[in-house]
Amino acid sequence: MINVKKIKDLFKKIIGKIDYKDVIIFLIPFISFGIYLVIFYPGVLSYDSYNQLGQIKTMTFDSSHPFFHTFIEMILMKVINTPAIVGLFQITFFSILWSRICKYNRDKYSKFSFKYQILLTILICFNPLNKVLSITLWKDVLYSYMILWLSFEIEKLIDKKFKTKLKDIIKISLILAILPNLRHNGYLITLLIPIILFVIFIIKDKKSFNYLKLVGFVVAFLLCFRGLNIIYNVDKGLSVTGIGSIVDYKAIAVTGEIGRYGKYTESEKQEINKYVDFDCMTSYAIYNSLDYLWLKCNGKPEIMKTNRISMYKTIFKMMSKNTWISTRFFLKEWGYVWRIVRFKDSYGNINYLGINSSNDDGFLYTRPFENTFIYNLVYKYVVLTRKNILFQTIFYSGSLRLYLSILILIYLKKKEKINMFLVFLPALANVIGIALTASVNDVRYYYSNFLVLYLLGAIFLKYWLKDEK
Repeated sequence: MINVKKIKDLFKKIIGKIDYKDVIIFLIPFISFGIYLVIFYPGVLSYDSYNQLGQIKTMTFDSSHPFFHTFIEMILMKVINTPAIVGLFQITFFSILWSRICKYNRDKYSKFSFKYQILLTILICFNPLNKVLSITLWKDVLYSYMILWLSFEIEKLIDKKFKTKLKDIIKISLILAILPNLRHNGYLITLLIPIILFVIFIIKDKKSFNYLKLVGFVVAFLLCFRGLNIIYNVDKGLSVTGIGSIVDYKAIAVTGEIGRYGKYTESEKQEINKYVDFDCMTSYAIYNSLDYLWLKCNGKPEIMKTNRISMYKTIFKMMSKNTWISTRFFLKEWGYVWRIVRFKDSYGNINYLGINSSNDDGFLYTRPFENTFIYNLVYKYVVLTRKNILFQTIFYSGSLRLYLSILILIYLKKKEKINMFLVFLPALANVIGIALTASVNDVRYYYSNFLVLYLLGAIFLKYWLKDEK
């Protein structure tokens, strides 16, 4: 039988830990983002969104998107059959997590701590990117929230000097296992962070065997997710592009730049033509648009896969004769990683507001509030921030967030003697993974830069206010 008394006691225990400050911090993003969900109901949907919804509709799943995210959407839509439930889940998830972050970093002895946290939360809500992405049905959103959660758990580990309880190890292990099941490049984080924590646990707390527990739980959870794919018969063969194919395209795209401006032989051109239309690539001066090149220039990923050694020999040979042209290409290709102001000829979404995207599943959702006064007002505001180069930089520059995070880390290290670099490491690992695998320059891919900056901002306020006492 269900023990009602125990449930009541547990509920009281949870509620007892929540004060009015936590509720206020929770409600600010929940209401602010929720207004966007109502205005743009049932959410923001792209081709990728419809692809996943189509899989759910037919109950035929493939690995073009990591299945676990499709599974989450499927479960949510069994509760309420509308894409809006996914947006509501994302809004609630972020609002709870941000409230927990602020509570943990709040100085209860400072009368200004809570006020500054409210100001920081309002600034977060002022950025339309945070609101638009919170209602967008993309795996990248929940993936970025999970990176924020992982960074928060690492902050707590640092504060505890890496002497922690089993429940915290299980929590971190679960997050690490979830990440690659939301985005494939999450495997870099799932590989890197356990290795680093493994070494730190051995040094700091060897007797607890937390280093073995962490690795064991990560592997166990990864196997569970693999089992989920098997249960639902997820077809790996239907993946549009694998990580390997994207890396191949990133590598071979440089030959298009060499074709435009550099030197090459006819035999090199013929070798590249085996994998992609060389003349076609040389005619498109678009960066961060590998999907576009792949579709336009008759890319052959299967041939690339079986002839990688020969292909890369030719690529490196062409690059060695055109060093500056190759360097310039990759600087532009990875411009979203290091450049604060966006390249004019870079390609990709700053954010996406659409819903009537083309799809293969024969169904489209409509917006009941479209063309109303409030809808048009908000829509024009978001579009304005996308088109103006200054607003683009302020609201959408992931590299700007990266540099600001580094400045905060330097302050904490120099002034407070606190090393929080490990907090930033998951976002940095994501940037490296994206640089190697992202096919277009979309802000969603490095959204974790924004979120981890917010966490570091909360940490900064905690220590800065202590100095002001």
